[in-house]
This record gives sequence, structure tokens and C-alpha cells, in this order.
Amino acid sequence: MQTGGKFFDDLAKLMNNAVGVAQGAKSEAENAFNSWMDRWLAERNLVTREEFDAVRSMAQLAREENEALKARVADLESALGSGAEPLGLKKVVTLNDIAQRLDWNPVRVRRRLQKMGISKKGGRYAFTVDEAREIVNDLQGGLSLDR
Repeated sequence: MQTGGKFFDDLAKLMNNAVGVAQGAKSEAENAFNSWMDRWLAERNLVTREEFDAVRSMAQLAREENEALKARVADLESALGSGAEPLGLKKVVTLNDIAQRLDWNPVRVRRRLQKMGISKKGGRYAFTVDEAREIVNDLQGGLSLDR
């Protein structure tokens, strides 16, 4: 009776070994197929889903920015055509605005502007916001108009 049990034990061990070998062969076959498929796709210059989604989102953002810029250009063109000042393009900053920002006397600011070689425009001092920022930075060493 002992020989029958030993036979079945040996058969069970043989089957376990066969299953292990089959699982190893399966994983080797999957790895080989995956590497072959990756190589085949790479040769055809196909993109991955992640790359495609990234480019699609960039294109969508570009389209939205383009539409916003078209609207702004139309607004600016209509404002220029009507003779009105375009929105957001030019804000006039006067000498008094600069003096107030610096907490200086306007006469002192006028003298410094003259020393810097900045002259009146149309009989008065008038600057764009960017020009005024540069002047304030020059006069006060980095003081910002946005404070």
C-alpha cells in the first residue's frame, strides 16, 4: 500500500514542477511578445496615449489663447477706429502722480526730471505706466508703482 501513496506523491511533485515550468514559459512568452510589440510600434513612429493627450491639451490651450487674442485685437481695432483710447494700452501718469508715489514735492520731481533730460510732452509731463515705473525706479532706487 505504501507504493501507491509514493506513486501519487511523485506524480503530484511532477505535476507541480510541470505547472511551474508552464508558468515560466508563459511569462517568457509574454515578455517576448511585449518587447516585439514595443519594437514594432517604435519602428512605425506611433505615439503613446499620454503623448497624444499632452499634445491635444496644448493645442486646445493654443486655440483658446488665439480666440482671446482675436477678441482683443478686434477690441483694439474698433477703439482705434473710433478715436477712443484702446482699453488697457495707455494710462496717463502725471508728474503729480509720481510725486505722490515718491512722497516728494512736485517741484523736486520736476527738477530731477529735467536733470535726467526728460522733457514735457504737449506742455505737460505725461507718461505711460511703464515709463512712470522706470522713472520712479530711477528716482527712488526700485520703488514700485504697484504698491
